[in-house]
Amino acid sequence: MSKRAKLLEIATLFLKLGFIGFGGPISTIAMMEDETVNKRKWVRRDYFLEIMAVTNIVPGPNATEMAAHLGYIHAGFPGLLIAGISFMLPATIISVILAIAYTQVGSLPEVNGGFSIINAIVVAILISALIRLSKPVYKTNFSLFLGAGSLIAVLFGCDQFIIMLIIGLISLIFHSVNQEQLTPMIVGVFSFDNIYFRFESIIQSKLAQLGLFFLKVGSLLFGSTYILIAFIQQDLIKNFNWLTEQQVIDAIAVGQITPGPISATATFIGYVIAGFPGSIISTIGMFLPSFIIVLLTAKFLPKINHLSTIKNFLDGVSASAVALIAFAIINIMKSTINDLTSIIVASLALFLSIKYRVDTLWLIIGGALIGFIKVYIF
Repeated sequence: MSKRAKLLEIATLFLKLGFIGFGGPISTIAMMEDETVNKRKWVRRDYFLEIMAVTNIVPGPNATEMAAHLGYIHAGFPGLLIAGISFMLPATIISVILAIAYTQVGSLPEVNGGFSIINAIVVAILISALIRLSKPVYKTNFSLFLGAGSLIAVLFGCDQFIIMLIIGLISLIFHSVNQEQLTPMIVGVFSFDNIYFRFESIIQSKLAQLGLFFLKVGSLLFGSTYILIAFIQQDLIKNFNWLTEQQVIDAIAVGQITPGPISATATFIGYVIAGFPGSIISTIGMFLPSFIIVLLTAKFLPKINHLSTIKNFLDGVSASAVALIAFAIINIMKSTINDLTSIIVASLALFLSIKYRVDTLWLIIGGALIGFIKVYIF
């Protein structure tokens, strides 16, 4: 097969998966496995599992990184770019369309009435996700200690970016990494932190700050895309005052009903804050780290997967990330679950999500229907 034919095949496959990839990264990665291992024979199953393991211990949206890795295997660097862009493109386009509609009608009373039901369901979805994420992360008393430490730090107003990095280093030290391995990582962490905050203080343009924010988030999506919520609350709501709590909840809902990567929520938020330029720069900032990470790791998958130093550091970061997600959810609940209707709707959605594993898409659609009935019939 020629290089051009391979790239066309990659584009066609990942555009399709981008359009039908509902159900989160687990569902989408399962589709990738069926297409690339069973049907097309691009990669052996054992190597596919190695790729999946690495995407779980490095930052970035897992499904997007899986797509980029598979594209690289099939057609090298051009395949990496085509696969990643094709996979995220449908969600990006849909998010922009929804953002345009939202900015036009999102402030109308009847729309807000409908969104109030969806808000309660979003909270239930977030709690369900938090429960799923907590089980594999908090397996030991030490991991619980790290999570509790993260909560205490954020309650005292510490920067969440710093909290995650310091907790990762504590985990690294606890697991007895020798000084020669530890020192370069500590220097690297605080050097990066210094560079980031210098850039943030120098750059005053809203677009530049927006791009820098999502570049930071895209570099720190350890464990789950939901850590995005914690960063949004700290920076875009409290520090910059660019969004309201309500807009964040609505953005999460949009991320749940669009196919492909949930982190396309960044596209929606970028448009709400700064129109088309904002949506473009937010999307680039969010996904650029994933492409760089895949490019750096694609040739060294087995070695990375077995580096205990990296794993120990990321175990701490994951424990911190889940705790910060919990903190963000509590803040969202304060402004969302405030009457009997929202309590009942959220409880029912949480029950359906945990007991029967009802897909988030159907929960959101159900909430929209209930909201419509509430506004136009009652």
